[in-house]
Amino acid sequence: MALIPDAEKAYTDCTSGISQDAIMERLGNWRKFIDQVHLGDLPTCIADVEALIPGVEKAIADIKAGN
Repeated sequence: MALIPDAEKAYTDCTSGISQDAIMERLGNWRKFIDQVHLGDLPTCIADVEALIPGVEKAIADIKAGN
């Protein structure tokens, strides 16, 4: 629950300047994806997400550096 304000701020920052229709289309795509996710193997799911973190951190660093 403590992350919700940060997530909401990130959402606002990331979507400013995007039309409401584009936002709803993207949310719809995410909803379709989430509806298909089954968390039967939660430890493997968590490990998969954790494995993504270094790549996401690098992408964020590249964006900040203007690369």
